[in-house]
Amino acid sequence: MEVSEISSSIQTVVGWLGGLQLVLPTGLFLALLGWAWFRTGSSHLITARIWHFLLGKREVSQTQICQYLNERDALMRFRLQTGLKKIRTLAQAQCVIHWTRRHDEDIDAVRQCGHFFDLEIPGLKPLLPGLASRILIVAIAAIFLYGALGQLAWTVLGDTLIRVKLTGSWYTASDESARRFSLVEKTPRFGAAECVDPAAIAARSRYPLHDATVLCDLMNGTEGRKFLRQEQRAQRAALGFGAALMLAIGCVLWGEQRRVGAASALNERIARRKAGPPRE
Repeated sequence: MEVSEISSSIQTVVGWLGGLQLVLPTGLFLALLGWAWFRTGSSHLITARIWHFLLGKREVSQTQICQYLNERDALMRFRLQTGLKKIRTLAQAQCVIHWTRRHDEDIDAVRQCGHFFDLEIPGLKPLLPGLASRILIVAIAAIFLYGALGQLAWTVLGDTLIRVKLTGSWYTASDESARRFSLVEKTPRFGAAECVDPAAIAARSRYPLHDATVLCDLMNGTEGRKFLRQEQRAQRAALGFGAALMLAIGCVLWGEQRRVGAASALNERIARRKAGPPRE
């Protein structure tokens, strides 16, 4: 490759990166606005910034409205910095702050408990999941997470999964090789080059002769290879969607387990403080 060709290729990549210089700041800005909206549960911060952008620092002349908006700014800042977006008023925020000081706890401990902490009281809810429930949540979350990883691995590395209708057997096949699908044993694999004699393949692998013939037709025929590629793309799309769904469910369950653990730990700390120092 000539130097001019290399320079041309580099310029193409740099030009592509140059386009990202416009897209990335916009995307990051929109992501920041979305995060603020999600964190506070309100569009107040966004609309307040729009107000300042359009009208500068011009204040509202009506005193009561100005005071209300300042209180609302303080409430949104409290929600944003603590993550407690279900706090409705400043008075409720002050009650939660008083609770944390009275129990010698940080506000993050309240946030980590999630819905197990009642912000209206405020305080922990009386009935927390027991050890058996927590183990069950962890087990189900692990199943979904490992299932998602397995589906992702199959999506990237796996061949096309097909079923021979006559025998009802499942196989994984590509343009180059095929084998019987099994989760409990390692089954023999045969290549497309061996398909000159399907009977020999059947004898060696103990696959039905009909199955070996069908698989060889798929691997060596133009339409068969086209069919395998189309099915592989459809299979990867379906497995990718299934993996994303399982990953989402697993993350939700794992998050629930973390909230249960945080609430249980907080409850234990409060109980130890109430019991006082151990007697000698």
